[in-house]
Amino acid sequence: MKTLFARWNASCLDRRARALRRSLRDHQRREGAIIFELEKRSRGLRIFEAWTRTSKTVDISRPSGSLLAPVFHEAVKAAA
Repeated sequence: MKTLFARWNASCLDRRARALRRSLRDHQRREGAIIFELEKRSRGLRIFEAWTRTSKTVDISRPSGSLLAPVFHEAVKAAA
């Protein structure tokens, strides 16, 4: 009788442990999915914010005329 009770008790404990592990695993998956979605949204908002920000940098590829004026002035003097 004691062995039957011990076997039944062990199976109940095993079943409960499996259920708890399953619920913990499902909770961690849901939590991970939520964190992933929040990180994805955060990245998107950072990209959008950078895209909408006005550019404050100087475009070096097109220098202004005032930068080239001394060079042209020297070239005109040398040619004359």
